[in-house]
Amino acid sequence: MATQIPRVPTSQLFSLEGKTVVATGGTGGLGLEICIALAETGADIVSIHLPRDPGQTTLEEAVRKLGRKVIGFECDVGDSKQLRETFDRMWKADVVPDILLNCAGLNRRGPIEDMTDDKIDLIFSVNLKGAYVAAQEFGQRLIKLGRPGKIINFGSFTSYVAMTNVSAYAATKGGVLQMTKAFSNEWACHGIQASIVSCSYT
Repeated sequence: MATQIPRVPTSQLFSLEGKTVVATGGTGGLGLEICIALAETGADIVSIHLPRDPGQTTLEEAVRKLGRKVIGFECDVGDSKQLRETFDRMWKADVVPDILLNCAGLNRRGPIEDMTDDKIDLIFSVNLKGAYVAAQEFGQRLIKLGRPGKIINFGSFTSYVAMTNVSAYAATKGGVLQMTKAFSNEWACHGIQASIVSCSYT
C-alpha cells in the first residue's frame, strides 16, 4: 500500500519565517514589490538604499504593516568603497543574512556613438561592479559564519537578445549572467546558491 504523504500548506512550502533578506534596489519598482512579497512570506528586510530615498519610507511602512522587521543602510551602490563599508556596518549591527536580493540597476539609453565615459562608468559601476561587490561581501560573510544562503541577481532579457540603444546596459547584464554562473560554481561547496532573474520591461 502506498505511503500517505501529509499535505503541507503552500504557505509553509514557501515560508521564509526567521530569514533575513539583504536587498539593494528594494525601494522602487520591481525591487520594492519583491521585498514586500518576501516579507509576506515571513522574511525580515535589510535595505541598502540611496540617501534620502523616499522609497525607503514606502518599503518600511509596507514591511512593518506585515509585522516584519526592516532596517535601512544609506549607500550609493555604484561606489564600491562605500558599498563595502556599508556591509561592514551591517555586520557590526549584528545582521545575520540568509538571502541577497541584488536588484539595484539603472540604464542610460542612446546609440553606441553617443555613450560617453560618464554614462558607461555609471552603468557599469551600479549594474555590474555593484552587483559583484554586494554578492562578494554577502557570500564572504556567510562563509565566515558557516551558513548556507542564496544570492538572487537581476539580469535582463538583454543578457540574451540584442537590442538597440542599450549597448552599455546589455553589456552589464550579460556580465551579471556570467558572474552568477561563476559564483554558483565556486561557492556551491559552501552551500551558497546563486541564481539570476532575467526580466523584460517591468
